[in-house]
Amino acid sequence: MITTPSIDLISLAPVLVLSMFGFGVLLLDLVVGKNKTLLVYVSLMGLLATAVSAFAKTHVPAYSFNGSYIVDNLSIFFVIIFTVSSALAILLSSHYNDQTGIKNGEYYSIILFSTVGMIVLSSAVDLILIFLGIEIVSISLYVLSGIRRNDMRSNEAALKYFLLGAFATGFLLYGMSLIYGT
Repeated sequence: MITTPSIDLISLAPVLVLSMFGFGVLLLDLVVGKNKTLLVYVSLMGLLATAVSAFAKTHVPAYSFNGSYIVDNLSIFFVIIFTVSSALAILLSSHYNDQTGIKNGEYYSIILFSTVGMIVLSSAVDLILIFLGIEIVSISLYVLSGIRRNDMRSNEAALKYFLLGAFATGFLLYGMSLIYGT
């Protein structure tokens, strides 16, 4: 008898809400002109909606993906911490982006996707979900380190960070395979 994995969409609500807002900010960037302040407000609204959706589960702990993803009080606490810190990062960086001339609208979307990775990481129990959360965060941070495309130092930093992360990922996967093998 084939069983389907149990997926509880309410326990995945913070991840789904923030992912949708991340894609929405990317699409809104196509419509918005040079003024990116609307993207800041939509990103902050997405983070607020994510923090509210973290409390959508009536009973905790809630299990999803056959126990690989668990929403409990500690993961809800971390969702709140991650959304608040991302909101502060967006608020602080919006003025800096205006001063330095960074007009990349995907900047805010990448911060939202990095927060998605942090949320996945805080609720992960299985090794593959832990790896997935780490990779979502790290790839987003690689892109953020090279967000100033015309600056050679930014490009160099992004490349060095990517190479260091690739080697670290190899070591991490090797260690996870040893742990799984035992």
